[in-house]
Amino acid sequence: MNPHPVHRPEEWEPERYEMREPPAYRFELTRRGFMEAAGAGLLIVAAVPLPGQRGAGDGTLEARLHLGEDGSITILSGKVEEGQGPRTELAMAAAEELRVGLDRVRVQMADTGLVPNDGITAGSRTTPGTVPPVRRAAAAARELLLETAARRWQVDRARLQLENGTVRERGGSRTFSYAQLARSPEISEAYKKALPEGAAFTPPGEWKVLGRPQTRLAAREIVTGSHRFPSDIVREGMLYGAVLRAPSYAQSLERADVSAAGKMPGVIVVRDGDFIGCAAPTSYAARKAVEAIGARAAWKPAPHPSSDDLFEHLKKTAREDGAREQSRGSAESALRNASRRLQATYRVACVQHAPMEPRAAVAEWRDNRLTVWTGTSNPFSVRQALAEAFRLRPEQVRVIVPDMGGGFGGKHTGEAAIEAARLAREAGKPVSLRWTRSEEFTWAYFR
Repeated sequence: MNPHPVHRPEEWEPERYEMREPPAYRFELTRRGFMEAAGAGLLIVAAVPLPGQRGAGDGTLEARLHLGEDGSITILSGKVEEGQGPRTELAMAAAEELRVGLDRVRVQMADTGLVPNDGITAGSRTTPGTVPPVRRAAAAARELLLETAARRWQVDRARLQLENGTVRERGGSRTFSYAQLARSPEISEAYKKALPEGAAFTPPGEWKVLGRPQTRLAAREIVTGSHRFPSDIVREGMLYGAVLRAPSYAQSLERADVSAAGKMPGVIVVRDGDFIGCAAPTSYAARKAVEAIGARAAWKPAPHPSSDDLFEHLKKTAREDGAREQSRGSAESALRNASRRLQATYRVACVQHAPMEPRAAVAEWRDNRLTVWTGTSNPFSVRQALAEAFRLRPEQVRVIVPDMGGGFGGKHTGEAAIEAARLAREAGKPVSLRWTRSEEFTWAYFR
């Protein structure tokens, strides 16, 4: 199942078309900004290139940096922290341009209700794709703060310098903290002027944060076990869910008797088309209820190629739909005109991504709005999938991705999120759904 692909520059993840699949479920129809969360202060935007556009200013303007009236610095990014360190990298980029220590920067990531859509976190694209807009926003904020201080003191901006979150007059004793400037009336006047598009990045030779060893943000929480991964999220009154799955791949459900599961204490049974699941006060109770249903279910077998026949099957059934159009050159012409031609066949076994944390989600409904905490490298696309599955507008859906336990290319889709949301809607309570390792190996996609 897959959400529609997000808009992104042409070089981002060209092979992701292979993940485009229709949603696994479409349920039957049934008859509420960042500034509010962060408080007053200065919000800086930066250009994000659109597909096919390379220039820094050729694209949409997205909120990237918030400077609070208390001097706090928050970077906004739709990227996901799944172990490789983008949270620290983005904070380093902002700290460098704003002349502050790394401990002064907070990074808000992967919350579709608060951050810009940076596309999927994959293909090592965070560094070339998201670091530049963050540096651009931080450099613009730096220039804006200098402009504001110059207005306050009525001096030439060239006489001012930045040191660890403070604007200082060269050869003088006057200083302004970033917090003072963020509260200054002059900041509004300075902001009315066009922000300098060419605010210079700090050259590598002058770097004090970037390019140097840093302590990873949130390292203490990871090491001590206090960090809450998606599978650790707990909501008040939360139930636990489990889903009935076929004994083997691609089998379809012919009939199922849910009466025994419905009589179990505290169990809520959900049947919606081919989807059958249970919610209960414990994960054990939910799985026992699903086992009771599975014991009396009948399934229709489906042909399934063996490993020996897999490659021939794939060659025969390969489809072009969803593939990116290629307009550069001709393979036939290149082969025809080549001075030497080599031919070989390569076969690579299908591989399970095997993330350390299997798929997990907690879903909560309030006032016909859906919030899901889940592990995915593609939060905005999962939001779209949830909106489609439940016939909601995207703005009615919020996807939050806590720093998660790895993906390795295997968490682009939102299976667990959709399943948890369907159970939660029926139960009228938050529901946590965690795939087992067995489910991960059987039902998550392979490549």
